[in-house]
Amino acid sequence: MTIFFLILVSIVILSGLLLRFSSVRINIKELEIINTKIKKFKVKISLNLFNKIQWLKLTIDQNRLKKLKDNNKLEILNKILRTKILKDYENIGKILTKNWKKIIGEASKVRIEKLNLNAFIGTESADTTAIATSIASIGVPIIFGRKAERLSYKIKPIYEDKNYIFLSINCTISIKLVHIFSYAFGNFVHIMGSEH
Repeated sequence: MTIFFLILVSIVILSGLLLRFSSVRINIKELEIINTKIKKFKVKISLNLFNKIQWLKLTIDQNRLKKLKDNNKLEILNKILRTKILKDYENIGKILTKNWKKIIGEASKVRIEKLNLNAFIGTESADTTAIATSIASIGVPIIFGRKAERLSYKIKPIYEDKNYIFLSINCTISIKLVHIFSYAFGNFVHIMGSEH
């Protein structure tokens, strides 16, 4: 009985240490979007101890998503999301608007290790294309300049009298696991408290 108790305590302590000192790292290896269609997609999600030692990883790409879609697993997940999680979307919307400062504060805990962005923007009007490209070229460093440790971006106009957007992203972001759990637990308690 004492050995079982020691094993149980060891598991609890190890789980607590992993939770406290691990981070979720999302590495978008390839993401290419042309207009609204995703042409390339490869994301690696990993759990890392001290943001260095990887102890769990999952890679999602187009082939894996296609297999899930062919097996109707995405449809089942979508149904669960609609019926269980988003059934009270109005309440969730109220919570989001009421707590937007807290959400921005939590978002500041996300660390952008690198961001490589390439974009080609075109509209039917050359003037609109020039304005959109200028706004994007100014906006990217303003939004990500202080946050991203390594930032590289190219935004170019396409003058072909058609609406066109090409977006290629390669980035790595990370957030401590304890921040995710504390935020999720805090919102769960807030939602449960608002139901009574």
